[in-house]
Amino acid sequence: MSHHFDDFDDERRWLRPPPRRRRRLLLVLPLLVALTLVSLALGGRSEVRAPAPRIPAGPTAEQRALEAGRRALAAWGRFAVTNQLGTLHGWYWTNGPQYRQLAREAKLRRGTEALGPPAYRFTLTRVRVLAPSPRQRILRGRVRVTRPGERAQSYGWDVWMRRGGASGDRWRLWSVTATRGPRARSAADPVVVAAGDIAEAGGHQQLTSDRVLELDPDRVLLLGDNQYRNGALTEFRRFYGPTWGRFKARTRPVPGNHEYETPRAAGYFKYFGRAARPKGRSYYSFDLGGWHLIALNSGGDHGPGSAQERWLRADLVATAKRCILAYWHFPRFSSGAHQGNWGSVGTFWNDLYDARADVVLSAHEHSYERFARQTPWAKANRQGIRQFVVGTGGADLLGFGARKPNSQRRIGDAHGVLELVLHPASYEWRFVSESGTVLDNGGPVACH
Repeated sequence: MSHHFDDFDDERRWLRPPPRRRRRLLLVLPLLVALTLVSLALGGRSEVRAPAPRIPAGPTAEQRALEAGRRALAAWGRFAVTNQLGTLHGWYWTNGPQYRQLAREAKLRRGTEALGPPAYRFTLTRVRVLAPSPRQRILRGRVRVTRPGERAQSYGWDVWMRRGGASGDRWRLWSVTATRGPRARSAADPVVVAAGDIAEAGGHQQLTSDRVLELDPDRVLLLGDNQYRNGALTEFRRFYGPTWGRFKARTRPVPGNHEYETPRAAGYFKYFGRAARPKGRSYYSFDLGGWHLIALNSGGDHGPGSAQERWLRADLVATAKRCILAYWHFPRFSSGAHQGNWGSVGTFWNDLYDARADVVLSAHEHSYERFARQTPWAKANRQGIRQFVVGTGGADLLGFGARKPNSQRRIGDAHGVLELVLHPASYEWRFVSESGTVLDNGGPVACH
């Protein structure tokens, strides 16, 4: 029982009045609090400053470019069902390759009934924003195009966005290019890219050279008139060098007539150095995979019995390769409105046909044209030579005249490059426009 009383005694002690000193402290505390409040009201300051409110940052350039890209693709989806170019305005550079491509499509569909809503939906996913320059961003990702009742399509695209120089300028879509994984290298299946009529002030050589960089070929074959107007060394360095000169080490050139507007084509031979005359001559040959490639100079003496023609015959006899490709500037056959057929290079064709050559590449006409396999006298023949005219490297384009026999494909409104995959006993081709669109393709075609 005693412990209950002890507890009661403790409880009674807590109920007693506090000592005098504690009572004074309780009276002082409210006074101190009151004085502190008065001090703060009169402008007194605390020792610890309150943190300044953080101003939220605005959207970054990457975010703005991404949002503008998505809006541009949405506008494309509306255009596809209305055929109205006005839906693209404000989101596309009207001087850019993608707008021009869509404008060509609108022209082709003119007079036909528009598809009508709903619009196509372009969904951009898995995006990486690349920043090659302060005024350019690349949206690399997957684009899925859908519309109710239609099968969905999916693409790997680089969406190139650009803006003007002013800080408030809007990001707008410049071009769209297809992406693909790195091509597996194979010594047995090398890739070459070819074009002629390339660099000039205000030309398209930047865009076509960007396409070559993306295709990443083993060799680049130049088909002449590589630098306008006269192939001067200063012009090569100013226009050709920053564009197509980026893959100079893998380039195998031939000259055109414009190079010879500088005496002895001195600018051409100085710029390309040993690559233009690997063995002291302006014509030469080399092997690549299962192919023998021959670079000829149609601006030099090439008639029957000339030094070049005798060399060509000896070279064709010496090669052990089954597949043969030759290239020079003037086309033996052409539907181009500029100058058309060049009969003087028939000497080359006769010798190559006798050796069962497979492919000839030329330029000079500022257009793209593919011919069926044919004889030197223009008769279709499976044992003949297929010629490609690829004068689309960047200079102003020219139209066509009357269609020549055996002409299979003609493109006069697109700059681009020819890509050839040289298999051990066959070849495939694609003509790829500066915007990345494949406008012609074929193969594989067996070598003779």
